Amino acid sequence: MYEIYINDRPLRLVAQPPQMKTEDSDSSHLIAPWRGKTKTLLNYADTLEKGSPKVTQITLYYADLDFMWNEFMGHYKIVEAAGGLVQLNEAKRFLVMERRGHIDLPKGKIDPGETAVEAALREVSEETGLEMKSLVIHPEWPDLSGDLARNEFFKNWTTAGRGLPLSSASQPRKNPAGLASGNFDRPMVPPQMQHGDGGDDLNYKLTLHTYKTKKGKRILKPTYWFAMKSDQMVVKPQIEEDIDWVDWMTVEDVDFERMYTSLLGVWH
Repeated sequence: MYEIYINDRPLRLVAQPPQMKTEDSDSSHLIAPWRGKTKTLLNYADTLEKGSPKVTQITLYYADLDFMWNEFMGHYKIVEAAGGLVQLNEAKRFLVMERRGHIDLPKGKIDPGETAVEAALREVSEETGLEMKSLVIHPEWPDLSGDLARNEFFKNWTTAGRGLPLSSASQPRKNPAGLASGNFDRPMVPPQMQHGDGGDDLNYKLTLHTYKTKKGKRILKPTYWFAMKSDQMVVKPQIEEDIDWVDWMTVEDVDFERMYTSLLGVWH
C-alpha cells in the first residue's frame, strides 16, 4: 500500500479492493478501481485537494500496484525530507512545536549529498536549538500505546468505537541500502553506518504528502522519520522557519487535534 496525504486527506493505492466491515463503512470514503488511465490519478488527487466534505479519503485498487504508483509519481517532482521524533532521555517527554498554526515535529529537506539520517539530525538541531552532539539516533521506536490511550484526542477515537487512526507510517521499516519502496534511491545512513555500525538495523518511518508551489507545480514529499534521544533540556525555536515555540511534552498533553493527520502514525 502507498498512502499519500493530499490536503491532509489520504489517497491510498492498493493492489486489492479493501474488505470493509459494515461498522467501518464511511460514506465520505471513496473506493474505486483504477482503470489504468494516468490522468484520472490527478482527478482523484484534485478531488481531495478541493477539500469537499463529501470525499475525505480515497482508496484506489489495481492489480499492478507498482505500475499505478509509478504513474502517480510521474505527475510530481520528488522533494525528499527527513525528521525526528525526539525523546528526552528515558523520560516520556517528546519534542513538539507549533508551526503555522499546526502542532508539528522537526523536519526539513534533504540537501544534496546528505543521507536521510544526516539531514534528520541537522534539521532537528536547526529547528529546535538542540546541539548535534546531544542527539542520538535510537534503533527502535518507543512503545507509546499506553500513553496515547490517555490522550484526550485518542480517547475520543476509541470512545467512538474506532481504533487508533492507523496509517502506513505506523509500521517501522528496516533500513535498506536505498529506499526500494517508492523507487527513491536515497541512502538512508552515512557510509560509516552501513557496515556493522548499526545502520542495517535502523528502523525508520515514512510519510508521503503533496503540495503545490506558488506557480502550481505539483510536489510529492517523502519524509523519513527517525527515533532520537537527547539529554538537552534547553530548546529554541527557529523563528525564520515560522516556528512559534518548541517544548518537551508528555504524550498525554500533546494537542494531536492540531497535528497533521499524516504524522499520527509516526507516534504509534
